[in-house]
Amino acid sequence: MSFIIAIIVLSILKLTFTIGRFLAAKRLKLPVEKFVIGIEWGKPVFAKKFNDIELIIYPLFFGGYLEYNKDFDPDVKCTKGQKSFLTFSSLLMMLLCSILIGLIAINYVPSGKYETVVTESSQLQAGDKILNVNGTNITGSNTFKSVLNKKDSEFTPSVTIVQVERGGKTEYIKDIALDRVKYDVKTLYTPKSEVLKSLKSNLTFKFEKEGFTKNLISIFAMLALISILVLVHEAGHYLAAKMFKIKVERFGFGLPFGPILWQKQCGETLIVVHAFLLGGYVSFPDDDKDNTIPKDSPERFANKPIYQRFVVVSAGVFANILCAIFIVILTALLWGKLPTENYGTFIEELSPKDNPAIVTSGLKAGDKIVEINGSPADTAYAFQLYAIKSRKFDGMAALDSVKNTLENLKNLNPKFTGTELLPEGTLIKLPKTQPEEAVRLTDDMLRGYERITDDKIALNDNQKLLRNAIAGKKAYKANGLTTLADIAFALSDTASPINIKVERNNKTLQLAPIYSDEKGVVGVKLDKQRIFVETKGLKSAITESWNYLYSQTKMLLKGLWQLFSGKVPLDNMHGVVAVVKYGGDVIQQDGFWQGLLLTALISLDLAIVNFLPIPALDGGHVLFLLLEKIYGKPLDEDTVNSIATAGFMFLILLMVIVVYNDIVALALHKI
Repeated sequence: MSFIIAIIVLSILKLTFTIGRFLAAKRLKLPVEKFVIGIEWGKPVFAKKFNDIELIIYPLFFGGYLEYNKDFDPDVKCTKGQKSFLTFSSLLMMLLCSILIGLIAINYVPSGKYETVVTESSQLQAGDKILNVNGTNITGSNTFKSVLNKKDSEFTPSVTIVQVERGGKTEYIKDIALDRVKYDVKTLYTPKSEVLKSLKSNLTFKFEKEGFTKNLISIFAMLALISILVLVHEAGHYLAAKMFKIKVERFGFGLPFGPILWQKQCGETLIVVHAFLLGGYVSFPDDDKDNTIPKDSPERFANKPIYQRFVVVSAGVFANILCAIFIVILTALLWGKLPTENYGTFIEELSPKDNPAIVTSGLKAGDKIVEINGSPADTAYAFQLYAIKSRKFDGMAALDSVKNTLENLKNLNPKFTGTELLPEGTLIKLPKTQPEEAVRLTDDMLRGYERITDDKIALNDNQKLLRNAIAGKKAYKANGLTTLADIAFALSDTASPINIKVERNNKTLQLAPIYSDEKGVVGVKLDKQRIFVETKGLKSAITESWNYLYSQTKMLLKGLWQLFSGKVPLDNMHGVVAVVKYGGDVIQQDGFWQGLLLTALISLDLAIVNFLPIPALDGGHVLFLLLEKIYGKPLDEDTVNSIATAGFMFLILLMVIVVYNDIVALALHKI
């Protein structure tokens, strides 16, 4: 039965792929004669002509395909742009169909949780559900395997303790040979109704007319600004082509599908405005294989020298750079100031009820924080990041701290060596806990260019429970399932000091260390102020604009490198949805000039991303031109088309990822 369902689903997906291709072919006005559903075998069960297209359905229902006019071969006649559009439309339609099938047909959704069940063992019973091994909860798909592969260390217990669920009851079994246990990992599923209910609760919002109107205006303003940037980019290609007397047959504003809002013939160029404005293109005679202009015509792009083609291909990027420069200088002249990367962080108010210890720190309202643990406190979130990373009970412990604590435990309890199980009921003397070492974050971490990491060891689940149970106590009564090493880990997970220097009455003061609680709360209300530089006069405006653009370009390049090198996770990559939402928020909260400067940064980002050596982007075309220069002849057209198609598929995948990230971020109120 499941095989039949799989065949039906595959058939539907293949059919939707063909429907997407059909819609794209109609949009491109390709000569489609037949739309065939099923495999051409036997007599058709349905055949009827609708306008100029014949619909044929065969009894062996699996997918479908298109038939074109006998004189038309899409592989030969279609340009690479048309082929890419056909493929994109097909994949998009199939993706939408997959989502629809999932919403309708799937009643249970993988929860991301798993259970590990014993299938065969001499010491355990078949059907036992393994819950915990030596303090590690077995909840992941690969957790039990990782426990089996884990190398012994000085902290590994001498006796293996396994917690299982058997007959609805929980039991602890000691001295188990894990390598002899055969097991099966099962995925746990959540009913679709619960998933939809949870999603609905995350997406609900309170409608406020005034706020909604402001948000809508801000979002439309940001959309308009981004659309202008796209227009500027394509205008760069257009003007460069006209400069070298290359014929431009079409200047498209928007994505080339869906309804056309407006079009007009201006000289030799047809100006077209599409409904989907976030995009654009410039079309040359080379893009249409049926074009009547002679192959050797100087009006064709391919017949121009390499340096001229390089200028035309790069002109969009150059136009975006010029646009960014113009916007920043204009803002500097009219606003009279420009923001820097740095912030001033001030203490607005102390909140002892959130953290009573804040009173004894010496911190006062009005203090300016200038340094935290040796790092300049000049970024927007330096204080919050240090508070979170220094918090109490973060589930991590430094190796040196664990070793020192274990030695203290051995001295207080000389009967035990550290890794043996403590007999049940034994009273263990506990040493006084000490703060962990101060955290030190790099400037890249504080500015979000690098993932925040450390070399601490994570506590297992039992050690975390033990930590909570013995906090503040002088002795612990053993339950027969713990070791001195477990207690050492539990006692070593403490708070790290936050050493702050402040500026008060024009003097720099080093205050007593402060500590954040389990949630990373310190007990202060902050006032963060962006630092600006004044730009009075043309010379100052140009100088400071250059400094601003230089630092922002450096930041964008660094962020892009960190993303591709894996130092920043892929789920931090966002697209136009997040940009429009964030830009709208900036315009609404920080004003028009900050929104305009954000537009300049987006223009710079468009220039940088478009110049990446990825086929289907401007940088990909530049790469082909460089290869042509090196080899002394153009690359094989089929090879170029294949590479361009692969690049286009990569961009589609990238688009799916960023749109998914944007939707998740919006649903969870992260942006």
